[in-house]
Amino acid sequence: MRLALVVMLFGTCVSPVLAKSVTVEQLQQSLSTMHDLPDAQVAQKLSVLELTEGLSDRSHAHLEGRLPGTASRQALALLSDKSAFLDLPESELVARTVPDHAAQVALLGRTRDYVVKTIAKLPDFIATRETTKFVSSSINAHVNSLKGVIFGPFRHIDSSKVVVVYRNGHELLDNGKRLSGSPKELKTEGEFGPVLITVFNDLAKGTVFWGHWEQSATGVLALFRYSVPQRASHYLVSFSSLTEKTRHYPAYHGEIALDPVTGSIMRISAIAELDPNDAVSSASLSVEYGPTEIAR
Repeated sequence: MRLALVVMLFGTCVSPVLAKSVTVEQLQQSLSTMHDLPDAQVAQKLSVLELTEGLSDRSHAHLEGRLPGTASRQALALLSDKSAFLDLPESELVARTVPDHAAQVALLGRTRDYVVKTIAKLPDFIATRETTKFVSSSINAHVNSLKGVIFGPFRHIDSSKVVVVYRNGHELLDNGKRLSGSPKELKTEGEFGPVLITVFNDLAKGTVFWGHWEQSATGVLALFRYSVPQRASHYLVSFSSLTEKTRHYPAYHGEIALDPVTGSIMRISAIAELDPNDAVSSASLSVEYGPTEIAR
């Protein structure tokens, strides 16, 4: 399971002036000219790029195999995660007939069965959650007479592993306590299954519409886009300020990519529609799933 999480904190921000926007094809071309460069130099060149398209797992794996070391692979991973909420290149979409309304209902019906019958009835299990943290420093600046904050390139600060116990539909630490973190630390939970149940329950009062067919490493996927109004939202976004802990159930939207044969969800995203004046102005979650064996 892969998790990409992007959050912008505090105040008005201006896009970094040194960032260079590139397509996936342009990224591939750039890397082809770097094959003789040392690892640190490749990482530095990647750190000032910003994708305008989503980087799929297939493309990520292909490019990663051409990189010289750990630093450049981390830089590519960050570049890929930051693109998780962008549309894939046209070259990775599949030219199939758009399913009619009845076929779309059938596809979503299989996925609802998958959520209800599979995710909701998962056995208790233990998994290891690996977290890699990146940080971007901010600098007060003036851009075109506008005073704001420029966020520089992200840099890797640390990595950690924690054992997560999935028990009775909840994610717990291996000591039986609920997942926790420091007040200043970004924390997510529910990726092992509960987030899927939350989204599908909310969709009963939301909107779902067809997106496209796309190619993945495991086959062709059907992608739907959805939107949930605030009155129906059970998607919790909470954060601590200097004076209080704030809990929001905002409106949100996102995408669901599913296996059209089994209804299995292979990727889901949720983008909270927050007030730009809040302490946290943006919170977006993207999770990719794949098959695994649960030992008995």
